[in-house]
Amino acid sequence: NAVGQMGRVVMILDSWSHPQTLTRAWCVFEVFACECTCSEFHVAMTEAASARFVDDMKREGSVASMHRVLHALQCETAEAHVQQDRDNIFN
Repeated sequence: NAVGQMGRVVMILDSWSHPQTLTRAWCVFEVFACECTCSEFHVAMTEAASARFVDDMKREGSVASMHRVLHALQCETAEAHVQQDRDNIFN
């Protein structure tokens, strides 16, 4: 697949604690494809989002913060503009 051929994925986050990127089915699929192909995975954030990330890590602790955010993710509710794309990704 394309992700495996490129060898890396960069996910752009506007907010680390409420990752809107992961509400989109294609983005969820690309993260999955990255894992399946052992590709590199990177995250890019604005300076403000990065500062909030660091503040949350300091305040809550890194494990607790990550756990809270990951627990709240509901990938199965991710949407796509084309319903057939969503059906192909999740079925």
